[in-house]
Amino acid sequence: MMRLLTGDHLMTAKLKRSPVAGLQTEPTSTIDTQPAQLDNASAFVPSKPPKKSAQVIALLEAEDGATLVDLCAATGWQAHTCRAFLTGLRKKGRVLERSHRVDGASVYKLVDMEVAAQ
Repeated sequence: MMRLLTGDHLMTAKLKRSPVAGLQTEPTSTIDTQPAQLDNASAFVPSKPPKKSAQVIALLEAEDGATLVDLCAATGWQAHTCRAFLTGLRKKGRVLERSHRVDGASVYKLVDMEVAAQ
């Protein structure tokens, strides 16, 4: 169904569908079914950029840890998203240590499980 607006009138017309002539009953394929031999140079697949979660974990595993501002700057996430990610890490069993700097900012750091057990 097709609607046409001509002037001040709305016209509705049914589109005629013509039968497709020459339908093939068996599909033909021009794709080679044998895999091509690849040399090492053409087999190189560029790696994907690191995921944001991996970036956050790397920042948290650093010796100095990371502040919420650092996490937001590295990922482009908003503060509530970063805090939710930290909560998700805690729920997965990771141990987060929170300390405060002299300026009052909270610094988050992932602690190894073996260190947390002592």
